[in-house]
Amino acid sequence: MAEAPILRASWALTPPYDAKDGRLFRQPHESLNAARHRVIAMKVAAMLEPLDGLPVSAYERDVLSWVGSWETHTIAVFAALLRRARQAPPA
Repeated sequence: MAEAPILRASWALTPPYDAKDGRLFRQPHESLNAARHRVIAMKVAAMLEPLDGLPVSAYERDVLSWVGSWETHTIAVFAALLRRARQAPPA
């Protein structure tokens, strides 16, 4: 089943977007720096998942890491668009 478009700012990187994903917030045992790095890694993974099987250069990964510092709702939209594009039949 195809993923539906995101209609408003999301609380998660994957469906259901309106459910708050607690993993995207600092955990009680984490320093701010550790939480930031962990969340960026989650965001990068969400964008890389639909690219599975495609070559991704080190430079492209660096750019995704930079984009990963953007807000969760922005990354969710990018990742959702990539997933839907990958699922779409060829034009």
